[in-house]
Amino acid sequence: MSKRIVVFLHIPKTGGVTMRRLLDDQYTKKGVLRYPPEKPVQAIRKLSQAERKKIRCVYGHLRYGVHKHFSGQSVYITMVRDPLERILSTYYFVRSRPKNRLYHKVKRMSFSQFVTSRDPDIQASLNNHQTRMISGTRQPNIQKAINHIKRRFVVVGITEMYPESVFMMKKMLGWKNVNYTKENVTKSRPKHTDISAEIKRHIVKNNQLDYQLYDFAKKRLQKQIQLLSPQEKRMLLKFKKQH
Repeated sequence: MSKRIVVFLHIPKTGGVTMRRLLDDQYTKKGVLRYPPEKPVQAIRKLSQAERKKIRCVYGHLRYGVHKHFSGQSVYITMVRDPLERILSTYYFVRSRPKNRLYHKVKRMSFSQFVTSRDPDIQASLNNHQTRMISGTRQPNIQKAINHIKRRFVVVGITEMYPESVFMMKKMLGWKNVNYTKENVTKSRPKHTDISAEIKRHIVKNNQLDYQLYDFAKKRLQKQIQLLSPQEKRMLLKFKKQH
């Protein structure tokens, strides 16, 4: 397996918990750094040189730029999701988790109230949040995000194309014995949610950059799949049937 560090940028509600389990299976316990949510930079600086040398994978709810804390080569992977689906999933996830920090604010809100809330804590993840995390800046920047993807991301997976995404990561990163089951799925989410045209327009307006990002990432993944050899395409079909 490559000696480079793999950084998994976990965007909330894109299938990241499943991906974390996959990473745990691919790298040794001491080889994985779970990005600490509290004072992460200080925590990384406290690592000894010997500890740093063992790290092969970093994951967590982190923005682009973590690679700067490590010497040597590093690459990124992430998952992105249709913005409307991600926001719906966020809403139902928060309402189903009493320990979530937003639970008491959201538990009595309708989806429309949630989406249009002016509470900054709620709004943070509802406005171009995928672009913000990949651009690595407080303000989302689509050009930075795309440049980062082109330069550093070996695979940007698509939640709606999960098996294909995992297959490409397996190929690009040399993973072995890849198997997974979907984790952290919000069971209380209804299969269909009636969303007014007005609310859909509101979401699209506030996530124009995320829609651009999603479209770019999906086309990029589809092109990577097209470039597979005939044998690899047959392997992909078999992999999809298993998952």
